[in-house]
Amino acid sequence: MRRQLTALALCCSACAVQAFVVVPGSSNHPRSAHPTRFTSSSSSPSTFSASSPSRPLFLQPARPRGGSSSSGSSSQLFMLAGGLRTQMGGKGTSTADKASLFQTLRTTRSEDEVLAVITQLEEGGQELNVKDYTSILAALKRFKNWKQALEVFGRMRENGVEPNAITYNAVMGACGAAGRWKETQELFQTMTRRGLRPDAVSFGSLMIGLVRGGQWEQALDVLGEMKEKRMEITEGVYTTGITACEKGGQWVLALELLREMHLKGIAPSLFAYNAAIFACRRDKQWVQATALLGEMRQDGLIPDRNSYHGAMAACEEAEMWEGVMDLYEELKAMSLEPSRQSYEYVTRACREYLTTHGEDERLKNYLKLNKISPNVLTDESDVIFLAGAKLLEFEGGGESLESEPEEQPTWMSFADDE
Repeated sequence: MRRQLTALALCCSACAVQAFVVVPGSSNHPRSAHPTRFTSSSSSPSTFSASSPSRPLFLQPARPRGGSSSSGSSSQLFMLAGGLRTQMGGKGTSTADKASLFQTLRTTRSEDEVLAVITQLEEGGQELNVKDYTSILAALKRFKNWKQALEVFGRMRENGVEPNAITYNAVMGACGAAGRWKETQELFQTMTRRGLRPDAVSFGSLMIGLVRGGQWEQALDVLGEMKEKRMEITEGVYTTGITACEKGGQWVLALELLREMHLKGIAPSLFAYNAAIFACRRDKQWVQATALLGEMRQDGLIPDRNSYHGAMAACEEAEMWEGVMDLYEELKAMSLEPSRQSYEYVTRACREYLTTHGEDERLKNYLKLNKISPNVLTDESDVIFLAGAKLLEFEGGGESLESEPEEQPTWMSFADDE
């Protein structure tokens, strides 16, 4: 009789455990029964002080990305979480299992797998400490999943685990990478209000959130505050500051920040240079933009296609058509593959050159040397090019390919890798 009761209890326990593996953020999640909300101020002040007071921080459970999740996606997550539990023998998470799950969390490139692992860790029976939660938040940052990051951060505090500065940096990083500048700003202010001292990573995450959220002036205010506090400014923070200058067309300040980096012995990255080059576009500073290409080489960096596009854009704004044409030739000489945008820059330049100088020998030789069809000079066709042996022809009245989105400095890739 005792054995029968024991078997029955084990069966009920296994059913309960299997039913407990659910998708985080779904309506069936046991912690969604008491939702709280992460609120942010609706006002957007012209300046920002990192130490300014703010309302208390609230959290809202995250909804699945892209609105309500489909049953297929939820089913896949359910099966993935169930599969992980099956590998553990249907039992609570042991120390070895926990280490294996965190290894998966650090290495996987699948967001669904990250969410499933988080479910297993939180429902595995072992207590999670502040280091564990910080690792979870760092994994969510890689996918810019700010909603899940805030939900996990809220559950962490509900479970009595007090976040430290590194934990705040992780959740701010997730929000900042997604451009959620208000949430990032409130987290920063809550961090300081709780007596934790922000470091360069904290300020950098705040700046990234502000820049991605379109608040470039506030981002520069944060950089100014760091200087006032005589904080150490890293290469990453400088790059974000230069990117803020690019967004606001502040080319003078962008160049000043580059010079400041050199004076401090900090080597600017390709991303920093690209942002500075694009900043020169706004005020038609084509001389400065092309000079930066030379400075990059002096620093041992090889300009990429974005670098050339930034300089070509500055020349185009200044109506320096021959400069655009020369940069296109240089781009090809550097063994960089021209894109549709490259073609469009040089097409417009050739047409404007024709208007100013006529179809002279230089233009004819240029078209021949770069394998460009002379038809590009007429208004009847959009872009006509000979790229190798292939004719790329997009007639004005016919079917055409979609234009590539305008390339921007690659600072966002840098931010994702932080």
